[in-house]
Amino acid sequence: MDNGLQTYLRLLEYGKKYWLVFTIGALAMLIFAITDTGFAFLIKVLTDSFAGNVESFESETLSGYCQLA
Repeated sequence: MDNGLQTYLRLLEYGKKYWLVFTIGALAMLIFAITDTGFAFLIKVLTDSFAGNVESFESETLSGYCQLA
C-alpha cells in the first residue's frame, strides 16, 4: 500500500507544472456537465409541453432555463 501511495505522490509531483491546464480542463468539464444536463432537462420540458402535459410546462420556468442554455 505504501508503494502505491509513493507512486501516486510522485506522479502528482510531475504534474505540478501543469496545474493551470488541469484547472482549466476541470472547469471546462464542469461547465460541459452542467450545460449538457440542462439541455436534456430543457428537451424534456419541451417534449412534455408538445405532448399536452401542461402540468410540467410553465412559460416562466422555461424562459429562465432558456437563458441558462
